[in-house]
Amino acid sequence: SRTYGAGQDDLFFPSSTDVLRPWRGILDARTLQTISSDVLVPRLGRYLSRIQIAKAATDQDWKCVDVLYCIYENGLLSDRDLLSLLEGEILAPWAEHLHFWLASKDYDLKNVATFYAKWKCKLFSSPSSSSLKPSSPDRATALSGVAKDPVICRHFYAGLRMIDAVIRNDADALDDLTPPSSGEVTFQSVLARRAKEDRQKAEAAMRARVADEQSALSHNANHSAHQRNGGVATFREVVEDFARRNDIVFTPRFGANSSKDGKQVFSFGGVSIYLDKDVVFAQRASSWYPTSLEDLALAANS
Repeated sequence: SRTYGAGQDDLFFPSSTDVLRPWRGILDARTLQTISSDVLVPRLGRYLSRIQIAKAATDQDWKCVDVLYCIYENGLLSDRDLLSLLEGEILAPWAEHLHFWLASKDYDLKNVATFYAKWKCKLFSSPSSSSLKPSSPDRATALSGVAKDPVICRHFYAGLRMIDAVIRNDADALDDLTPPSSGEVTFQSVLARRAKEDRQKAEAAMRARVADEQSALSHNANHSAHQRNGGVATFREVVEDFARRNDIVFTPRFGANSSKDGKQVFSFGGVSIYLDKDVVFAQRASSWYPTSLEDLALAANS
């Protein structure tokens, strides 16, 4: 429920931050942020979902934004969680409110411009006051990522286009810019989308890295092959040559787990791999992931 614990949030967030902050020197950032993601973030999402958007910037209560940013500045939120909370629980209702306001024609353009500018300034900078005080000045510079996030910027660009539509008296253009209902966009749905996008970017980057690395390795292996018999090295020979150069045992596996989708599975220093279209896939738990030979060597030697 979005109202669960509403009366205790002013105590919960400062207390939780005080409890978690000392662990920054003991736990690595990813572990600490994972704990926060499980404990703090769901409640923080409910807290932010109750934000009331005021037409007059002077009437706006910025406490929710200040709490969010101060928790982030204390190193307790990952970038993905911060951006997902901003997009799903703050900017979605902000865009809906701005569109409804402009469509109602009950507005003064000067007030609309002030509304837009105040919100953009607030979300693109660190908080001015809060009971949760950041202890690391370097975290404020990390907030520059908010202004660089394409989807966050897209919301503000859409807001500008809404304002431009009413200035041009173009009702159709304004109607085309109708945002999704804030009830249809939540922190959880945004987080799921961003996690998928990050995973796809990481896989694309890994594939590009693997391709570059293996192109260089193929050159070296082909050179060795020409020295031996004048032939062109296969990708398997590239991997074998890399393993030999790094003193890593590379052998085919036999038995029940000797193939994956019809492809031979090899042991690369104890790590199960298979080769597909000049890409190495390594097994982690029950899944297979594309990996570079360099990372594979580190895994084999660990």
